Amino acid sequence: MRIFWIPPMMMLATISPAHADSSSAVYMTGDAQIANIDQSMAMSANVSVDQIGQLNQIVVKQSGTADDATILSDGQSQNHSVVQNGQSANMTSISSFGVSNRSTILQGGIAGINDIYLLQSGNNNIADLQQNVIGGLNSINLIQNGNDNVASLAQDGSDNSID
Repeated sequence: MRIFWIPPMMMLATISPAHADSSSAVYMTGDAQIANIDQSMAMSANVSVDQIGQLNQIVVKQSGTADDATILSDGQSQNHSVVQNGQSANMTSISSFGVSNRSTILQGGIAGINDIYLLQSGNNNIADLQQNVIGGLNSINLIQNGNDNVASLAQDGSDNSID
């Protein structure tokens, strides 16, 4: 499945070719939005990006086993980046509502069961989340409500969880 809806004003959406079992869906509405998706070396990679608003940017790179990334960015000046490198059951879900919210998510590889869920509701929220996985049952579930919240979380190792 590769479905792209890009309005006539042609905001930049670059979706690179991926290997087996990859699927993509991108819907973009508004002005000056950028979605750059690279699902190289994909096994079960799946991406769904919805952008509604102005001046938004989403970059997703997935390279590995059971990748998944779902992003809905509603608002203005959103900036999200997801990198999932490698072998495990990666999953990222970002929903962001408001103005000038930013999230950076990195999930490393080698046999972890990774999850990250992020919801940002408000303005000027920043979240940098990392799971440098070498084994483990990793999970991060972060909700930022309000304005001007900053979170920086990193996990290594086994049986991890942050709510």
